[in-house]
Amino acid sequence: TTPQQQHQHQQQQQQQHHHHQQVTALPPPMPMPVVSPGTSHIHHPYPPSSSSPYINNPPPPPSSNTQQIVRHASTTEPSLRIAKQPPSRTVYQRILKPPPSVMLVGPGVQNGSVSNYFVETTLVRSDSDVEMSTSIDGNRVERVSNGVFAVFKKLKILSTSQQQGTLFRLRFVLKKYVGAVFQAIPGAIAYSDPIEVFSHTQYLNDRG
Repeated sequence: TTPQQQHQHQQQQQQQHHHHQQVTALPPPMPMPVVSPGTSHIHHPYPPSSSSPYINNPPPPPSSNTQQIVRHASTTEPSLRIAKQPPSRTVYQRILKPPPSVMLVGPGVQNGSVSNYFVETTLVRSDSDVEMSTSIDGNRVERVSNGVFAVFKKLKILSTSQQQGTLFRLRFVLKKYVGAVFQAIPGAIAYSDPIEVFSHTQYLNDRG
């Protein structure tokens, strides 16, 4: 054997080895679909999903249901509705007349099975809903009577609209007395119409 023949033999072995590496690096062949005997139904060895190593499907978009906003989060608890609005104009440091009231609506109200419910009211700015805890006086928590209504008979607003630069609204929050604490019912909130508060009765009469 000549040196040239030995060199050619080595090149052939290297090429065969390189070809063997390329072949072994390929993925295994994809199994063929199988047709059930006596039917036309085809069984695919890999379902058309991201679990298949041969199919790269993008993930599905998020469900639109997760972006929906639910006003009243509980389906087993009642919610609130304004039964009687407070006066649209009043004088500060005077009891609101007619007294505002709210009512329960929802599960259990019609058959009178609700109990231990209370309503708390706070004063908020009409332009931003920011609470003004020092600008309201009176009985701010009332028990729901007759299983339906809560009436606020002693509320007073202690600031004028001119002082605060805004009208006011009452915010009512439904709570349930459980054990020894009040638990707010998620989403059970109601707001009154705006209230304009004056410093003297004469301004109230002028506007009326």
